[in-house]
Amino acid sequence: MVDKSTNAGVHASTGFELQKHCALFIILERFNELKDKDYFVCIEHSDDIIFGFFDLRHLQKIEAYQVKKSSTIWSINEKWREIIKGILDTGKFLSEDTFPKTDDYSHKISFLSNQTSTLKVKIKGVDNGKENKKDSTIISNIDEANSSVTFYSLPIEIRDKIKKDLALEDNSLISELNNLFFEYIDLNRKVKEQKNCLRGKCTEVFGNRIADPEAAIDTIMKVFRKVEHEFNQGNITRMLDESKRVYSTEIKSAFDIITTKSMAFKLWREQKKELGKGLAIPLSQRENFETQFDNSIDFFKDLSQVEHNKILKFVEENRNMFDQFYDESECIIELYNTYKNKYNCKLDDLVIKATIFAAYIKIGEIV
Repeated sequence: MVDKSTNAGVHASTGFELQKHCALFIILERFNELKDKDYFVCIEHSDDIIFGFFDLRHLQKIEAYQVKKSSTIWSINEKWREIIKGILDTGKFLSEDTFPKTDDYSHKISFLSNQTSTLKVKIKGVDNGKENKKDSTIISNIDEANSSVTFYSLPIEIRDKIKKDLALEDNSLISELNNLFFEYIDLNRKVKEQKNCLRGKCTEVFGNRIADPEAAIDTIMKVFRKVEHEFNQGNITRMLDESKRVYSTEIKSAFDIITTKSMAFKLWREQKKELGKGLAIPLSQRENFETQFDNSIDFFKDLSQVEHNKILKFVEENRNMFDQFYDESECIIELYNTYKNKYNCKLDDLVIKATIFAAYIKIGEIV
């Protein structure tokens, strides 16, 4: 499929904050559902946002969202019809693309907006010679109170109007009406307020496991921005274009690092005096200690950081110590002393202490 309008590279890198905010909102809104699933997200692919869900290496389901903003309420007009036609084209493309699919593969194509949609049709009254029936209007709203509507759940009069206005002749496009959704997302139309909403959503999901929701949001946004500057090769949009994907493993890893760092800084603030004394960290080195345990949490994700991962493995293998102590600082100090007595480590002593501390937090989240 060749479509110059789908080039998702640097020419389309501005003005798409809403798409990224919507993608993150969906991830946070469905966090418990998605946290154990194998999926990817594409920003600005053949549609504005695509979620692809795997069963092993085959795609089992795709959710494609055309994200649209508007200063006025959406209605059935020429602009709206063109958008819906484009969404149906996306559905046809997904049906015809050659990416590996499971036998029960399905997809959903969605018009998604943070503005209300009011779909309505006027019904003329009928003069039957005895009694004049008054004109009436049938209305369906997609808004905060009614946030997700399938095409075939709309009143038949509205469905018939949409079909007539779209004037579809291609049977494959007509069949995509079965997959069509109209959805409202509860995000303010101002970017600043969208970020406030996401911060609140982040706190709702993670509670006190994230000390700085704003930093958490910025971290995930950076993950999305890595792929939004990629070009579709030759303007060819294909689901097999892995350079456009952000995988669930990356998203989970980012959240893991954020929560681990938040918990580490929280514990350090609470027990700085005890840990500083027990681990013999001079006052002049305590800021450096913070830097080192912050770095260690990142290094745990890098297999080339052999010494850091050796310490992480050691703490994991000795997590039975977590049951032997009633004070966290005492447990961390004992882990450090045991490691020092057992292994020769190439790392600086302060770095070992910081890495033991970071590993304790990391493994403690799993236990």
